[in-house]
Amino acid sequence: MVYALGDLHGHYEIYEKVKAMLKPEDTVYFLGDAGDRGPDSWRCIKAIYNDPQFIYIKGNHEDMLVKACEDYLADGYEWDYHSYSLSAMNGGRDTMEEWELDPDREAWVKRLRDLPTWDSYDLEDKTYVLCHAGMTPWLRGEGEDKGTWIPPDRMLIWDRDHYLEDWKPDEMDEDIVVVHGHTPIHHLSDDLWVDWESGAFWYCNGHKVCIDSGGFFSGEWILLNLDTGEDIVLTLD
Repeated sequence: MVYALGDLHGHYEIYEKVKAMLKPEDTVYFLGDAGDRGPDSWRCIKAIYNDPQFIYIKGNHEDMLVKACEDYLADGYEWDYHSYSLSAMNGGRDTMEEWELDPDREAWVKRLRDLPTWDSYDLEDKTYVLCHAGMTPWLRGEGEDKGTWIPPDRMLIWDRDHYLEDWKPDEMDEDIVVVHGHTPIHHLSDDLWVDWESGAFWYCNGHKVCIDSGGFFSGEWILLNLDTGEDIVLTLD
């Protein structure tokens, strides 16, 4: 089976629960934001990166961490006020401090900087496009060539506006489903005036699905089975 999971935010216990459920042949697309806010952020980041069953896609928290760490190295092993503060204000203080103590810290900056910003998974009747923030594939960023199918990296990592866009695919794109996290479903469903109680949030006539249930404050995470479309809600013990 192939799954999607995201926004663990340092909750290693949820990673362990997912691992216990997986068969050796299973794969998980991890949609970013492994660290920050939770109790085991750096451990979570390293575990997911090193796990051969996980495909690690970059989130905005990885992006903030890389920027802060790059500035630290460039400034003679001193934290830059602006990049450090941005990450710290978003729950990354412990993550940065644990990275600072890691003997392999410089290699980790490159590893996280080079994470992919999107991937795809094909089934007979659909193609899943997986990224952190979500997107509308045929709506490009400003200045982009109209033939460009995928938006710029920054939009894939940071965008919070795409879910308000109309879904008007070309005929060839009718089978695309975008899977994302980043914006907790509580906020997304309120903006769309759609009721939501639990589980994955399907919208745009089934062409988009958000799996970020705001676990760091709700205590729930969503593991989506891409082969069946079913989801499993995971909670802390």
